[in-house]
Amino acid sequence: MNIKNVTAKNGANYTLSIDDDGTEIIVSRGADALGTISLNYIQFDWPDPDHYHITHLSLEKCSGIGLGRECLIFHKECFGAPITAGYDYGQESLDGSHLTGTGPGFIYTMRQEGVVVPSASDRFDREADCDN
Repeated sequence: MNIKNVTAKNGANYTLSIDDDGTEIIVSRGADALGTISLNYIQFDWPDPDHYHITHLSLEKCSGIGLGRECLIFHKECFGAPITAGYDYGQESLDGSHLTGTGPGFIYTMRQEGVVVPSASDRFDREADCDN
């Protein structure tokens, strides 16, 4: 288990915990779990390198205070692998990675900061859309 204590923008202290395989991040304060981020580890998915793909964001109880960003940066520090995420296409993704609520804005910001990266298949899809 990887654990990090952080102080959020609201001045309160929180604990970030990541399981040993990197597929779940839990945000807690004291004994209360306030949010989770679930990820799938994806290997051998040419042309992408091995990476983690966000499949579930549930940070409603602790949103807007910098903890989501801290979670993803901590994950990258622990596992050193790129992190990708889905999009808000108005349809549910089979793997659960579609974005809802504040997820699209959060992931957009994380992509702008380079914390979340596009997958190679995302780049190919956008290039194909530009050709049409």
